[in-house]
Amino acid sequence: MKKLSALLAAVVIAGSVAGCGLTEQTKSSGENPEQAAGAGEAKIAYVKPGLEKSENNPKKILIAYFSYVENTGGQPVHSEHYDILTAASVKLEKNEMVGNNALIAGAFAKETGGDVFSVRADKAYSSDYEETTDIGKDELDNNTLVRVGTKVDNPGDYDTVILIYPIWWGELPQAVKTFLAETDLAGKKVIAVADSYNSGAGNTVETVQRLAPLATVTAGPDITEPDMSRLNDIVKATAAKEGLTLQ
Repeated sequence: MKKLSALLAAVVIAGSVAGCGLTEQTKSSGENPEQAAGAGEAKIAYVKPGLEKSENNPKKILIAYFSYVENTGGQPVHSEHYDILTAASVKLEKNEMVGNNALIAGAFAKETGGDVFSVRADKAYSSDYEETTDIGKDELDNNTLVRVGTKVDNPGDYDTVILIYPIWWGELPQAVKTFLAETDLAGKKVIAVADSYNSGAGNTVETVQRLAPLATVTAGPDITEPDMSRLNDIVKATAAKEGLTLQ
């Protein structure tokens, strides 16, 4: 949690974190081989898989997120043709790569005191951005079951779930769908927070509700690349609106 908070602070100062999403549109928007090469020596920042409990979570909040960067088996994301700092939802801090969604989760944790849960697919995606773009499209087209290797052991401990996810080809990544299908969210409030380069949440809030039919799903902020420079303000406003601010 402390590492995420430190990285978040760097983001606010720099104001330069990009949005995410695997689509042809974001690939084109992120095209800049020279910038991509500049991240070539970076390593993946370590983030604990699964649950990281807060010392003070009085409102029983779970902040669950999925990040491409954390699902490459520890291999740094790279591209021959695109600036991964823009196209692949990556922030570079002290020569370490961290995903936008981890930063968003850290911001919500700081504001609400919620526990943080990193959703990990039970497989490693390619660290080659273009290859994972194609894999993500194939998984969606074929409705491929992507199993998850991290599970919430005690979902009954929580009243509210803040679900943070990237937009892959206009949809939820398959691993996020599996997480929703396998986690008992009955009776809980689920706040859906989409992160994309510029495509928006699309119909993903409805998809979350379909996969968690006994939960009450509401649309949270739809975070795009320009929004990341004011992430703190967005998170503070959302927490206040939902009555989740840590007192």
